[in-house]
Amino acid sequence: MRWKPLLISSALSVSLLFGQAGAVSAETDERAETLLELYQLLVGSHYTHPDEDKVLQGAIKGMLDVLQDPFTSYMTPEEYEEFMQALDNQYAGIGASLNAAKSGEVLITEVYEGSPAKKAGLQAGDVILAVDGQAMNGKTADSVAAVLRGKAGTETVVTIARGSAAPREVMVVREAISLPTVTAKDLGDGVGYLRILTFGGNTSQEFFEAYAELEATSTNGIVLDLRGNGGGSVLPALEIADHFLTEGNLLVVHDEEGGLQAIGADELGTEEMPLAVLVDEHTASASEMLAGALQVNERAALIGTQTYGKGTMQEPFPLPNGGVLKLSVDAWELGDGTSIQKVGLSPDLRLTSQSVMVNAGVQNLLPGRVQTLTLQKQGGVGNLNGNQLLDVPKLLVEGGRDFLPLRYVVEAFGSEVNWVAKTNSVEFTLEGHAVRIELGSGKVFVEGRDTGLKGQVRLRNGVSYLSVDALKTVLDGGVESVSGAVVIQAD
Repeated sequence: MRWKPLLISSALSVSLLFGQAGAVSAETDERAETLLELYQLLVGSHYTHPDEDKVLQGAIKGMLDVLQDPFTSYMTPEEYEEFMQALDNQYAGIGASLNAAKSGEVLITEVYEGSPAKKAGLQAGDVILAVDGQAMNGKTADSVAAVLRGKAGTETVVTIARGSAAPREVMVVREAISLPTVTAKDLGDGVGYLRILTFGGNTSQEFFEAYAELEATSTNGIVLDLRGNGGGSVLPALEIADHFLTEGNLLVVHDEEGGLQAIGADELGTEEMPLAVLVDEHTASASEMLAGALQVNERAALIGTQTYGKGTMQEPFPLPNGGVLKLSVDAWELGDGTSIQKVGLSPDLRLTSQSVMVNAGVQNLLPGRVQTLTLQKQGGVGNLNGNQLLDVPKLLVEGGRDFLPLRYVVEAFGSEVNWVAKTNSVEFTLEGHAVRIELGSGKVFVEGRDTGLKGQVRLRNGVSYLSVDALKTVLDGGVESVSGAVVIQAD
């Protein structure tokens, strides 16, 4: 990978520059001398005799506040150790993946094998109502995850709701968790799945080992999942991008003279493996580098929501007191010269329903396949092409008629739903047919033709519901009610 020396030398030059500037300033810079004398006067002469560490922390906070950069931060030795462990997916907790449900509650989406959560009997689909008696309603998935983490060997009581059963408490003993940063599985139909949770020290090795295992069976392509990946080390992200490209630019950074330098892919990659990439609002930094390199070079479609928008790189600098300054040292741009800072990457296919995005990735690789969606009328669960769905909205029943959550159903089949403000209508494509539905009148148009149907839409709590009759018309059949469920088939 011919670009590696450039990237490494650039990072080293920044570190050396920083160190030299610090040494010179300590001897000759009046500002540094003023800061040092001010510190000594405060801790030595103020009548309250303030704590030296607190004064130092205050000075650090004040200097960082001037930058207005949330990614430049000071970490104590303990905080930095935790930060590095998090990059390698190591922590003390219960071993479960969480996500926000459409209802606003936090849902367990995955329970890792051998984890404390697995031993305690927690399952994917469980809704977390409380932790140690503290209600979790209104909390984000990240904040709930933080509460669940703690010292290994300590107990936590998780109150869950499962299906229609009454809420119950589950006691879980936290353990030191060491998870891979890359997971993989065979989705069937010649499609593989690779998820990168973070970019740590072992990510490249884990990725290439997982890729090698899937390569032979993934004749129709791989779904690369970067959802929830907040970044980490730049090097593995670029190594993976380079693996899938034989030409084009991976990244644009500043060189030693302050000019722009493009980091190009080498010819040793592969463009034979079809790719679909999943992203969301938590896809950030290094994962945006990877996704952006694949998108800009037209190597893969991005599926999901707008990404976070972090277009800067940070370097850690050890300080004399043992702490570490994580400093933004450069702003980077995509291979075509555009910046994602505070903007993010725009997906090629915009979807909002997390539980159907993997299927959308498969559909992107296998267009035209027959798909079957089963929705339980009471909501909560469903099935899409043989795979269980979590966090499924309830169906609406009014006047003896069934109404389906419009966006969820359309996105389940891998299609984007667009709201057109000018006409107060939604537009989407199913089975190759362009559909427009007026939200006010409930009229349904297929390929611009008025089907004659009216009153086919209900709007409840900000959610649009489409009648089963209207969907039957759009799909020319393929919808039926069976045993308290609605089964939908489309291709």
